[in-house]
Amino acid sequence: MESEIRMKKINKITRRDFLGRIQGVAICSVASETFFRAGFARAAVKSDKSTAEDVGDRACLFLDDRFVEKQTGLTRTWHQGKPLPEPAIVGDAWDKWPHLFGSAIYNPQTKIYQMWYSSIREGMFYAESHDGRKWTKPKLGLIDANGSKENNWVMSSVSLPNVLLDLNEKDPAARYKLFAWDHIYYSKEPKEDRVNGHTLFGSPDGIHWKLIGKGIPGRLMSLDERCANFITPDTNQVIWDNLGKRYLSTFRTYPKRWELGEFETGRRRSIGITSAKQITGPWEPIITSLVPDEQDDAAAAKAMREIPPGKRWAELYSMPLFNYGNHYIGLLSLIHVALSNDGVMTANAPGGGDLQLAFSHDGLKWHRPVGRTTLIGPSNANELHPTYAACSAPIEMGNEIWIFYSEQNSSHPTAVNPNSQIRAAAWRKDGFASLAATGQKPGTLTTPPLRFAGEKLELNVETNEGGSVRVALLSASGKPLKGFEESKCDVVKQSSIAHTVTWKGRGNLAALRNDPVRIQIT
Repeated sequence: MESEIRMKKINKITRRDFLGRIQGVAICSVASETFFRAGFARAAVKSDKSTAEDVGDRACLFLDDRFVEKQTGLTRTWHQGKPLPEPAIVGDAWDKWPHLFGSAIYNPQTKIYQMWYSSIREGMFYAESHDGRKWTKPKLGLIDANGSKENNWVMSSVSLPNVLLDLNEKDPAARYKLFAWDHIYYSKEPKEDRVNGHTLFGSPDGIHWKLIGKGIPGRLMSLDERCANFITPDTNQVIWDNLGKRYLSTFRTYPKRWELGEFETGRRRSIGITSAKQITGPWEPIITSLVPDEQDDAAAAKAMREIPPGKRWAELYSMPLFNYGNHYIGLLSLIHVALSNDGVMTANAPGGGDLQLAFSHDGLKWHRPVGRTTLIGPSNANELHPTYAACSAPIEMGNEIWIFYSEQNSSHPTAVNPNSQIRAAAWRKDGFASLAATGQKPGTLTTPPLRFAGEKLELNVETNEGGSVRVALLSASGKPLKGFEESKCDVVKQSSIAHTVTWKGRGNLAALRNDPVRIQIT
């Protein structure tokens, strides 16, 4: 999601492009963005002339300079997702204000796209599709809503559903896993008991669920990061982390480090991280990894300028996360809060809130793009803005990746005219960010030493007329490898999601496997 190797007149190298696959190594685009696919060390390893980072056969994106040791003449661009013309889900009488505290996945066995989502009415709702574009709400006959069971309401006693599909699960009755919050714990007394409301369910089909265990105990938050007025940390996202070979979860925390906070003075919603080797735990202590800052507060003040004069600030509401190539990507929801000079608190103002991207090299320490542009561009629903993203990885759709999200007129339902719907946004594959040559001279990029596990190098390239890309392979010390000099590289002149790089027709790199290699792109 970071980048692609796009080649335009202004040769761009996208992270994905650079990632090209060495059948293990993929390199993203050079024109717009480039990235390469190669093996990944569990934690990023800083390279020097004697060490190399394992990138395996996974994509390498250009989200930052992790895979850029030196470069000249290149500019990084972050790309917004393009909303599909039609929404996937709009509300009916029983599921008003649909939004993606939920998941959207593709089941390769059934060849069905599936979605679980929330609404103003508590619980979880289900929809499915054969093409990812047109969605239906099956009449499940499970729960009575307004005197009828002709609806797609799956469960009524849970909130914030996070569904995982485990195709390796030996028990077919538990192939689907669901983490959600059990409503009974929201009003537990003493308040300390509320932290145990996170629950794990299993299902054979994603529709009929049974309790199979506990989720992540909220008591794993340290006492100084809990909010006394709202001790249940009620957002979470759990994934299987293929890079770290663990289950990884984001969890809400309330660190005390500000003057203002919505629920308690000095405490603002923030993003915590925990992990476990088994889905049933035990889970590690929850550590705050991402907090709001002055740049977020400035954005909140601008977004809520219609609110009566007073203080404005931002809180980090939730952050679904996923692996992408050699990277961790987070989809960060922000909530904007205002306190008027008359003492009136507002957290659901029209326009309040945002959806942005974050990224990490190890799943623990997170980074954000400098400009912090909204993740997704405006849709044809002009009064709505992106707010929450699905708790699941993007879905590959041909040469694109799609992320399902909810667009709303506020981060929570407004008292008057609450409006929300669910839609998909599309990126060029690997195209979250890219590097492009924008000057009159060629741009160049050299990676640090890398070890890959594949047999070929692929670039994700987008180019305009006159644009071209060449690649050279260098030793760890920076000397050209015989036979892989730039002068022998077949010139890449056409846009491609996965262009196999060759040198005088030679493209099999198996002999270089596990050796430290630098990639130089011009």
